[in-house]
Amino acid sequence: MKTRRQRFLLGLLIVVVIVVVGIFLHVRGYQPSSQVIPDGKTPPIAPSGLTGQVVSHSQITIHWVDNSKNEDGFRIYRNGALLESVGPDITTFQDNELNYATVYSYLVTAYNEYGETECSTTAPIKTLNPPIVVTLGGIGVIFDHDPSMKGAGEIYVYIVITDGTDEPRLIRVPSSGTIDLSDNESREARQQLFAADSVGDELRIAAVAFESDDPAVAQLVELLANTLVSYLSGGVSEAVNVLAVLLQSQPSENEETYQEMAESTADDFVGAIEQTWTSAENWGIGSHADIRNGDFRLWFTISTSSETAPVTPAPAPTPLSVAFNGWYVGGVAIDRATKGETVTARLTLSGGTPGEYTIRIRRAITLAADQTVAQLPLSYDGTSVSKEVSFVPGYATSESSTQGYHIDIVKDGSDIWTMANTYPPRLRVITMTPQ
Repeated sequence: MKTRRQRFLLGLLIVVVIVVVGIFLHVRGYQPSSQVIPDGKTPPIAPSGLTGQVVSHSQITIHWVDNSKNEDGFRIYRNGALLESVGPDITTFQDNELNYATVYSYLVTAYNEYGETECSTTAPIKTLNPPIVVTLGGIGVIFDHDPSMKGAGEIYVYIVITDGTDEPRLIRVPSSGTIDLSDNESREARQQLFAADSVGDELRIAAVAFESDDPAVAQLVELLANTLVSYLSGGVSEAVNVLAVLLQSQPSENEETYQEMAESTADDFVGAIEQTWTSAENWGIGSHADIRNGDFRLWFTISTSSETAPVTPAPAPTPLSVAFNGWYVGGVAIDRATKGETVTARLTLSGGTPGEYTIRIRRAITLAADQTVAQLPLSYDGTSVSKEVSFVPGYATSESSTQGYHIDIVKDGSDIWTMANTYPPRLRVITMTPQ
């Protein structure tokens, strides 16, 4: 058993050890309450200065400032949802395939395995309005009320289009002359009327049609054009009233509608149409069929230039045509050859599709597959080309089951043309020169 003195000395030793270790750790800088984490093992510093730039009706580019050196990358949020993650040190991102005329907001954070920063935010950004194309499809009349023309009319049409970003555009259809239309008749008028890379917030289309049988009308065309361009501020009703005066129309007191004005036999006015669409109405994008006012009928289409345009199918290629121009020995045409002499075949290709072709001379064999005895690779561009292929027949007809020689053409591993199985044009070969 340990004595009291021994237990005292052991306790004293333990106290001394604890004090010495404490002093050592203190000298080394250890602080029990400290939570210092070695460099690089903290969340990154948040990016700043996030800005956005509209590139087009479907693209926005954002930029930010990288303030940290230990990020694993950046996370990009669009309208509150994670859009994309990019690598470290990147400070630009382009967002594509967006909707036109749409507001987007972005957030960017930096992250690593120890956490994600707070967001750097942008103000809302709106993509550009869409590119717009207006195409005239057709023009018609219902009843021109002109007995002197026996139911037919020579029609002028003027169309004005504006999207509020530029001066109204005046288009005459046709650009010169008139359109001859009978009652309840229409004609195609395929013509692009308007195109804008980014349409304004409003699209207005107005059109006026009138007959040209009054000699005075020709003198009023210039004044009419100026009136059409200026009437957009007053609307189509004001324009119709002005045109009625210009065209010496004298409607009755009750002739207040377009139809009533058109029914006046002393009136060269046919009809007027005005349509307005705002961005909230998607600029009227779509087809507008048989729009009527008065006796005037109009067909037109409003589309975005990013829409898939109708594709006119490419004309079907003409089938490959092969003209066999004969067998030759020493430049002389022959209808049979002698075994062992050089024979040249001449032929012309035309039509068909471009590609890699092979012209082959084949030995026909009874009860066996034909044997290729000569071949010519050909890079064919689909235009007419004449070629020669030479070979030396090693067997005469009826020798070793040989039936004769013929030509075929191969493309993509398949026979696309074979010489008719008759003699001629197939070649017979004999064992000696004929007498």
